[in-house]
Amino acid sequence: MSSKPGQQLLSRRGASSTVSNGTHKRGQEALQTCMLPSWWAREQHTLSSHAPSPGAAIEDGAAAFDDTTIAERLCSRQFAVIDGFLGPVAAAAVRGGIVTMERDGLLRVGKLQHGLTQTSDQTSRSDRIAFLPKEGKGCSEALRCYVEQIDLIRERLSDHENLVELVDGELDGCNFMAAAYPGGGARYVKHRDALPYKAGRKLTVIYYLNPHWQPADGGELQIWPPDGGPPVVVAPRADRLVLFVSSLEHEVLPAWRPRYALTTWMFNRRHTALEAFAEDMRQKKAEGKFNTAALLAAIDADSDFDSEEEEEEEEDVDPKAAKLMLLRLMMQKKKSAAAAALKQASAAAA
Repeated sequence: MSSKPGQQLLSRRGASSTVSNGTHKRGQEALQTCMLPSWWAREQHTLSSHAPSPGAAIEDGAAAFDDTTIAERLCSRQFAVIDGFLGPVAAAAVRGGIVTMERDGLLRVGKLQHGLTQTSDQTSRSDRIAFLPKEGKGCSEALRCYVEQIDLIRERLSDHENLVELVDGELDGCNFMAAAYPGGGARYVKHRDALPYKAGRKLTVIYYLNPHWQPADGGELQIWPPDGGPPVVVAPRADRLVLFVSSLEHEVLPAWRPRYALTTWMFNRRHTALEAFAEDMRQKKAEGKFNTAALLAAIDADSDFDSEEEEEEEEDVDPKAAKLMLLRLMMQKKKSAAAAALKQASAAAA
């Protein structure tokens, strides 16, 4: 296993535990370096008289992303951590773009999602967020370049069949969310970014932007691994990239100073459409209502037929027949997911 210049891949070795009373042992890192550092190459470049522009630094760092190693790590552990992802110049520029958005009043209080309903509860979630426009339009140059390069990384990760099989769907889209925790104990309680079964979001990718972060600052990310072991604890240090399967439970511990991050969700469009429709159907069922437009959009997203003879105009589709077809598709997906889970459990037991 080889590292790319300037990047260190970290692994869960000697993950920190929780004491019997549930209090987290602060100051203990859950991650241990498993590759020799090569930070000198990037530092020499950064400190030279010809330091790269933020855009060039982001492109260089993204090009050095070892998608093969990361895909293998995600398949074996369902999370991966990279230090020195883009370098200090790029990290500072991306942070600057988010700070500008915050100063311009573009960040709003994050909300908790319950199906299609959103609620605000700052005791459970107290970050300020903004979803970036498509392709980062209207954002800083650094944010636009970051969006472009992460989308290219998504394409590279989606070429790994084992990873696609693990998350049960191709990675064919991204969305991006800037987040700022104001400090003073701001947190986000334990949650998932996606349900374990057929959710649209497949991978969560977080880029941390907090220089000189200290253990006393708190704000660590806790990820609960699928094997039931102790949570992995990751400090939100600047230029650190964290990737994990979106269905894993995770939490942001209270942060005692301002904490910035840029989150990417790599998703599957088909499953996103089905997930949205399924939730809409659950909510409308009690009311005896049915959203035909959402149904047709979901069926179109889930269609595996590309030939012209299978295409029909939307007005020619019988909503009742379409509903039955979608329900059959969803039942087939549920059975496949259950069989895959049983197979994985059997392999683990062996």
